[in-house]
Amino acid sequence: MIDNENLIIKFPRFVLWLGVISSLFWSALIILMTLFPNDTADYWVYLVFTLFLLLGVWFIWISVAWRVQIEGENIQSRNYFFRTQRFTIKSIARVKTKKSKNQNQFDEVTLYSKDGEELLYLSPFYSGFREFMERLKQEKIEFE
Repeated sequence: MIDNENLIIKFPRFVLWLGVISSLFWSALIILMTLFPNDTADYWVYLVFTLFLLLGVWFIWISVAWRVQIEGENIQSRNYFFRTQRFTIKSIARVKTKKSKNQNQFDEVTLYSKDGEELLYLSPFYSGFREFMERLKQEKIEFE
């Protein structure tokens, strides 16, 4: 049986590894281009390599920063800028879903409070997503 009482929803581990490997690769290329210059290394090559390096850093950032932690009735979500939002499962009034072509899955899920405020957006891409959806169904929260 899965423990739905205490969950962590976060990006899959491969996103972190993709960011680390990508950052190391593009950093190595930039360093090699700088140490062993030739006539093909124009400014735009440095720019493109730096953009790919920053994309790798972004993958690392989002996989470390973003997470949702469920402990009993309490939910704590943290966004990309480490801002924390706290609410309880009882404060969730409805769950708006967007169905995929496979009717047994969701494309995206948005949680709303009783006053209509958007509390949280989730994607099935995140690890822990399915377990949290089971928990919401157990709590008999309205899905639409």
